[in-house]
Amino acid sequence: FELVGRSVAERCFEGYNGSICVYGQTGSGKTYTMFGLTTSARSMQQDERRGLAWRVLEYVFSQMSLRAVEGTSFTCRCSFLEIYREQITDLLDPSKTGLQVREDTQRGIYVDRLSKPQVHTLEEAFQVLQKGLLQRRTGATHMNERSSRSHAMLAILIEMLRPCEAGTTAKQVVRLNLVDLAGSVR
Repeated sequence: FELVGRSVAERCFEGYNGSICVYGQTGSGKTYTMFGLTTSARSMQQDERRGLAWRVLEYVFSQMSLRAVEGTSFTCRCSFLEIYREQITDLLDPSKTGLQVREDTQRGIYVDRLSKPQVHTLEEAFQVLQKGLLQRRTGATHMNERSSRSHAMLAILIEMLRPCEAGTTAKQVVRLNLVDLAGSVR
């Protein structure tokens, strides 16, 4: 978190989109690095071995609280998707599968029909993350007994409204993507 997560999350509050991807061979610790222990809700939120995603969410919500004092208001939404066998599934609503990537001039690149619930508190964000993690596909490989077999992406969308001179407001929307790529067995 100190090497990568903090600086990428900090840049989001400066108006930059950010992405953190973990990749490597099966069994090398990608999912553990991103999500840490996923044995219980408590371990995912409080254990020192919790992953990067939990720490980034903590940082984002602490920064929103600090910056709200300065008059900036925030709206935060989270989405969580999985790509397995070239099919996109909404991990927050697994009945939504076979989703399509779209692009338009207003929204940019997006996944059609993907759930993006608004989260008001850190606890709500943790619930979204936990719900998505429980839906991920896993399986045994010769390298790892319980290996994530899919790519997963948690997206944190932060909308900032800043007061400007003469009573106007500036709106800025940034996106922070946390990506756990499926490992290669070969």
